[in-house]
Amino acid sequence: MMKRRIVLLMLVMVLPFFSLAQDHIYSQFYNSPIYLNPALTGQFEGDIRFNALYRNQWSGLASDYGYMSASGDLNLGQINSGVGLIFNRSTEGTAYLVKNNIAASYSYIIGGDDFALSFGLQAGITNQKLNWDKLVFGDQIGIGTGYIPGSISGAERPSVDSRFYLDANAGTNLVYGKFMLGVAAHHINRPGESLSGFQAKLPMRISG
Repeated sequence: MMKRRIVLLMLVMVLPFFSLAQDHIYSQFYNSPIYLNPALTGQFEGDIRFNALYRNQWSGLASDYGYMSASGDLNLGQINSGVGLIFNRSTEGTAYLVKNNIAASYSYIIGGDDFALSFGLQAGITNQKLNWDKLVFGDQIGIGTGYIPGSISGAERPSVDSRFYLDANAGTNLVYGKFMLGVAAHHINRPGESLSGFQAKLPMRISG
């Protein structure tokens, strides 16, 4: 029994080193369907659908995290398709790392009410910007005094503080009666997002 607990504890400690996480996830994921999976575009009863979500994480801290997602999609049943548009925005930390993304989404749906298989594609553009003036470096911190107000760091500042990159997602979804099963791959083109000149490709994220 003790050996089993030790093995389990070691697995829990090692797992983060093999995990890749870079996107925010909403607990009410069903209120942002085409953010979760582009194959869900247009997959609803009705003609038009709007969704909006906002998440403020650790609001008690000065360096909180804010996330917003808003989308609209159409059910084009006459051509077994769905089209949509989604806007995502995130602000992170005291350095105000800001990401704005807008993407178009399309899905093709096979089947009817009791059985539906859909395939979706999503493509858009992301702008990432970092306010370097909000960063604090080691030469701005005094021993025993902490941050020195009004100090200017001698650290070399990168030549760019903003960049644009293309982003692509794809997914599939199956509905059978009351059951639904789907999987999506995000950032399948592995866009580079570095602001410092070093190579930093966005890892692919799988959601289901």
